Amino acid sequence: MNQKINITMSDGSIKEYDIILEFYKNKKRYAVYTDYSKDENGNLNCFPSILENGEIIPIDDYEELDTISRMLETIGSSIKNDIK
Repeated sequence: MNQKINITMSDGSIKEYDIILEFYKNKKRYAVYTDYSKDENGNLNCFPSILENGEIIPIDDYEELDTISRMLETIGSSIKNDIK
């Protein structure tokens, strides 16, 4: 069962996402979540954030985003290898 997260959109509506990756680093709680929509290339749309006291904080630090991107690539490669 996936952990869910509800996000209030700019129009006031609430959208539910599934958290697909969650980890702690440097005393921060990171989460990557998705609504399973895909981009124009067919890739899954994933959204990284810091979770703090029930609040979603955007990540604007390049190093943090790079770390998350590398983790997702590693997980994706591992899943592809398991499927073969």
